Amino acid sequence: MEILRLIAALFIFRQYNDRSQHRNREACTEITKKCVQAAASEDDRSCSSLSPSPRSSSPVQVFARFSPLIGGPALLPIHAEIMILDRDNSSEIPGIANNGDGGCSVVHRIDFVPKDPKDLDTILKLITMQNVPGTVRHRKFASGSSFRNRDFLSSDEINVVPQKRIQRLLTTTSSVEKVSIVFPLGEIILNEDERFVDSVRSPRSIVELVDKKHGMELNLLRNNCYSFAFEILSCLKL
Repeated sequence: MEILRLIAALFIFRQYNDRSQHRNREACTEITKKCVQAAASEDDRSCSSLSPSPRSSSPVQVFARFSPLIGGPALLPIHAEIMILDRDNSSEIPGIANNGDGGCSVVHRIDFVPKDPKDLDTILKLITMQNVPGTVRHRKFASGSSFRNRDFLSSDEINVVPQKRIQRLLTTTSSVEKVSIVFPLGEIILNEDERFVDSVRSPRSIVELVDKKHGMELNLLRNNCYSFAFEILSCLKL
């Protein structure tokens, strides 16, 4: 049931993204018309002032990633997580827009796993459909020149990695060691009430959800990585 809910959410997200992109194209066309009219009338106002403020709207890309369970079969990608890409420059990642300003890329990985996934008692409880302590993870992987000489580089919560690591996270891979499947869900706009927090601009709703779910228990039938992935997509206001 949880898998079906997640699949339905992914479909709704893609539909939502298609409509959002259509609205964004219409908005850009309208802005261009206003700029042309302003230039023709020799208006001193800058065309950029007609564009939405970066503070009031911030586009990010959302992905669903399926990978093997911790300690599970390497060729069975059944663990689900949601990834959010916030980028200034992602030219090295195929299919991802490049702003060309030499900025940075940050990938937020959010998922729900057992607290001690390799512990025998945990495994026995899971396969007999009992609750086990769970851990909600919000991992941040940052890459780019913008992160050089920054105070937070020593933080345990932020992993500064090469751009190739970011690329691998966002790409479907297959090898004898591990199989990971990544589905790009599209781009969304985070408005003023979704202002980013902390040094790598974590979406506020994600931070609040992770805090809210801290310490909850995991159950393979009722409260698992699929139901949590669905909650992540829901808190992004799909």
